[in-house]
Amino acid sequence: MTITFPDGTRMQAAQLTRSADTLRVAVRGEDDARGFIRISGAWISEEIDSVRIEFEWDKRRNTIPSQDDCICDKRLAGRLIARLLNPEGDEAMSLSRV
Repeated sequence: MTITFPDGTRMQAAQLTRSADTLRVAVRGEDDARGFIRISGAWISEEIDSVRIEFEWDKRRNTIPSQDDCICDKRLAGRLIARLLNPEGDEAMSLSRV
């Protein structure tokens, strides 16, 4: 996860424990864990700073693939469509290639 403080400082951290409104994290290079609480949807540090916490799974969920990531050549598209229409034919397709 990435934690961003009001002054712009960003740090990477690993989640140790989490409940609905509390979070304990380990920060590389620091001996003590840091704690955060959530009040009205905002995360607050132990120093009473409002911080933004970005969880890795949030980053992945918000990523929208480009059109180029979704396009394949006609031959591959034809094979994929054939497998969708006839899933039992997978074995026959692979045996025919041997």
